[in-house]
Amino acid sequence: MTREQIAVSSSKYKHAAIAYALYGVIYMIGAFIELDPSRRVTFWGFVPWWVFYAAGFAVLFTFPVFVWRGVRWLALTLVFFTVSKAFWLCWIQGRHFQAGEPISYYNLFFAAAAVLAAVMLLRAGLDKSQSSESAPN
Repeated sequence: MTREQIAVSSSKYKHAAIAYALYGVIYMIGAFIELDPSRRVTFWGFVPWWVFYAAGFAVLFTFPVFVWRGVRWLALTLVFFTVSKAFWLCWIQGRHFQAGEPISYYNLFFAAAAVLAAVMLLRAGLDKSQSSESAPN
């Protein structure tokens, strides 16, 4: 494998990591926008509401690092979750539209960011040449 091929492959993981980090930032912004007193409750009797935000920040600051390093299985797993989120947002938007409610441009933007992140993660994950899990040549 040439240095150019390695550089292109490595840049795929870097682009995917950046796209996923941006998706995570958009996700957390939306979570804070939607945070109101009705959501500040204890879940299952013992889990405080803020634990979900702490977990979100942990994911936001760790997963892109591992994708950047070329962890192929993580990139491919995150494709599933980001695509699922995009489909969910579109389905919810369709239900609101059918009910005559106004369009949520944030949800459409969020869905587009999820699709973009999924495409970048898939592009990196399908490239076996430079993942951290590939065997040396």
